[in-house]
Amino acid sequence: MKYLYQMQRLAIGLSIAWIAVVISGFSTVITPNPLGKGQTKRLIKSIKERHFEPVEQAGKTLKGTPKMSVLNLPENHTRYNRLGHIVEEIIYTPVQKHSWIEGKKSKEIVHTQRHATYTYKGKNQLVEKWEYSEFMREHKKYTFTYDVLGILETVVWADGDGKLLGKERYHYDAETNTTTKHSYSGLGNLESQVIYKRDERGEDLEIHRCDAKGELQESYYFSSTYDEQGLLLEYCRSSGFEGMDLGQKTTVKYQYQQGVLAEESVYDSQDQLEERMTYTYLSFDREGNWTRRILHHNGLPESFVEREIHYFR
Repeated sequence: MKYLYQMQRLAIGLSIAWIAVVISGFSTVITPNPLGKGQTKRLIKSIKERHFEPVEQAGKTLKGTPKMSVLNLPENHTRYNRLGHIVEEIIYTPVQKHSWIEGKKSKEIVHTQRHATYTYKGKNQLVEKWEYSEFMREHKKYTFTYDVLGILETVVWADGDGKLLGKERYHYDAETNTTTKHSYSGLGNLESQVIYKRDERGEDLEIHRCDAKGELQESYYFSSTYDEQGLLLEYCRSSGFEGMDLGQKTTVKYQYQQGVLAEESVYDSQDQLEERMTYTYLSFDREGNWTRRILHHNGLPESFVEREIHYFR
């Protein structure tokens, strides 16, 4: 369950964060502002983040060699426009490479690149995304269309040669604040239906997954609690599958120090602690955003992280 929680920025109408979820799959859990104090007055232009193995020496945690685990991303670069939307993303992903040397199978971890670019229309409409996977040697193009009110209607994706791979169409019910997504194969066959219900923040309250016939397969329920400053204090997700009651529950509780995330604690259905992540910050830039921090997982050093943050002038 490590690193389940990735925060996305909400935008007007259907959020850019929601579109990101549409592309990447099911992920609705949220975390606090990843930048740090979140009080910067300057617009962020780019963030370069590097992960290193932590090394214990003389009672201190120091930076070691770059992360090589397939569970960690050793380096990623993100570039933004002046409206705060991502325009380019480069992620270096560790993968296991197998080869045969003198009749023996060997295994090594190498880093490959996933590169994505985003194109917007107006202030908030993502209209196109190109994605390239170095490991898979494939290109994908995502195209987004909207209605006259600027609400997302369809997402279509194809390979680099223009071959249709899939399509999603969205239907909205303003009275119940629900969205229904119909997913189609590249041949145009309906594959599944998903019903989303959201609150006024645009965050998911319920997700119900159905098959092509509309028969319920699984359900998820969510709740979030914030303080007066808008900091996320608690996030809860419950789930159940066809023929089962809601028996799976995950609760995440957050603690802060001077507005910066200090601790995440994950609890199971019986409110038993499953894991705890604590963050130690070593340095901040002039805008109040952290540039070096150490992550401890269940009391053990897990990662030493450095960031370079550049701002628009």
